[in-house]
Amino acid sequence: MEAESGKESDSPTKGKWTGFFRGIFSREPTATEETPGEDEPVSRPTPTSTNGNKGKPVVLTTVNFSRVVEENPRVVVDFWAPWCRPCRALSPILEATAHRIPDGVVVGKVNIDHQPTLARKWNVKSIPTLVVFCEGKPVDRMVGVIGAEALQAKLTRSFKRCD
Repeated sequence: MEAESGKESDSPTKGKWTGFFRGIFSREPTATEETPGEDEPVSRPTPTSTNGNKGKPVVLTTVNFSRVVEENPRVVVDFWAPWCRPCRALSPILEATAHRIPDGVVVGKVNIDHQPTLARKWNVKSIPTLVVFCEGKPVDRMVGVIGAEALQAKLTRSFKRCD
């Protein structure tokens, strides 16, 4: 058998996968996709006030994270990503639980793809990660999907540390 050095193969699949991957990795974003820079805030509207948003998560960015956490006595922050199935499973559980949490608790969401600086700052290594803040300080952390009852009990215990 002779070695053919430098000669390209005439395989029928030649270029098939190259074209496939080139199409995935080099495509331009569509008009509906957001493409913020690493620390650039997402262009979604962000509530200016957290009053009266019980059960409705606040989109947190590097611009408003500190203000929301410091101005509200009790905050639950969900670090997530849209491609993460466990994150998508936890989201409705967290929102349903937020309706049963006492008044004054704010639920915030950080999309780690759009806000990687916040993920690094709060040492988020796996998602979903929930960080519970009392008076601006982290008091508890939960990683992974958790059921509604267990989440309610864990949050209740975490917020007792605030009192």
